[in-house]
Amino acid sequence: MFNDEDLPFPNYEQDPCIFDWEEEYFKQFKWLENQDTNSSEQHSLHMRNVFLPMLQSSMGVHMYNEPQVTLNPTENRLYMYFISLEENKMFLYVDFKEENNETLMQRAQEKYGYMQIYKPLKIVFTMEVKDLYDIDKTVKLFMHMFGINNTRGGSYTSLVLEEDQIRFIEKEREVTCIDHYTSSTL
Repeated sequence: MFNDEDLPFPNYEQDPCIFDWEEEYFKQFKWLENQDTNSSEQHSLHMRNVFLPMLQSSMGVHMYNEPQVTLNPTENRLYMYFISLEENKMFLYVDFKEENNETLMQRAQEKYGYMQIYKPLKIVFTMEVKDLYDIDKTVKLFMHMFGINNTRGGSYTSLVLEEDQIRFIEKEREVTCIDHYTSSTL
């Protein structure tokens, strides 16, 4: 019969030289435990504040220019704006709700060189972003339909994409075709 003392695991209480990084790391997420079900709006607000800096750094959304954080979820939603550009190009731009299309297109044009080369014509469609992962998925879907060089947005905003990016997008296109799964050369 074994007991805990017979196991070869370090004893963190007895040896001060052993650091439990896992415990220290997960302390920052303690606030997720024991969430009060009546405070779902507060939880949503807190989650927005946790992930907004990530969004800012990965997509160019400037959190200091955004609406004041409130408990009103309609004020804090992200939208994808499908902006038609010159020369049959498309830019999928993500930002908070903006009623004035001209202001929104001007703000997007100031941020992205692609839109400075191919001027915005109009916003052809707007949809609410439900999941941040859907942004790149939608951009790649448009790239597959209309061409990689004709579409930008999400993680793909450079005027000229890197060769590796193009290769990965093309590989992802391959696995979205049913022939990929029915071919005998898998």
